[in-house]
Amino acid sequence: MKVNFFYSVPYDRMLTEMSGFNYSDKQSIEAKKNLVKIEKNWRISEKKIVNEIEKVSKLKFKSDVTCFLVKNMHYNALSHPLTIRIHSDYDKFNDVLMHELIHVILVQDDKSKELLYNLNILYPKRNKSFISHLPLLLIERVIIEKLFGSKYYNKILKEDKEIEGMNEVWEEADKLYNKFENFDKGIVNFFKNETVNR
Repeated sequence: MKVNFFYSVPYDRMLTEMSGFNYSDKQSIEAKKNLVKIEKNWRISEKKIVNEIEKVSKLKFKSDVTCFLVKNMHYNALSHPLTIRIHSDYDKFNDVLMHELIHVILVQDDKSKELLYNLNILYPKRNKSFISHLPLLLIERVIIEKLFGSKYYNKILKEDKEIEGMNEVWEEADKLYNKFENFDKGIVNFFKNETVNR
């Protein structure tokens, strides 16, 4: 699986205006320059990150993924269509992209239907954001600690915990982490096992 980066002037203009900003033609020039740098930096880690996402989750990407880059957007990123606000901090950009790719694989692989079923049994009163982020955060933490170390993970964790509404998900992910880290049958089977054992 490969991430194909793309910049669309109409899409960027639309999101810029929806975010309450004025679009400038300079914006497209800046974005296209950043696209080259972002892509070059991502390619260094792409293969190992994609392989780890599949290995840890035990899921498979069905196809290549198009990632739209935009200058202005209310959110940091969207997973469908995959859209990321441009960052000059390339490590931060790669973290955001990895997070969104885990969302993508959780949607692309048909086994995720069983995952969703079990999560809804385990957490019937939780909202969709909680349900969609809990397995993602478990996968993400294993990958970050394995590839970049726990110090780097703690930096990411600090940034992510500042995002509104994510504290409850992180707390539950922290409770489950040691079990998941030592579970080698993937995210779907992990939550299936949790459902059986509850």
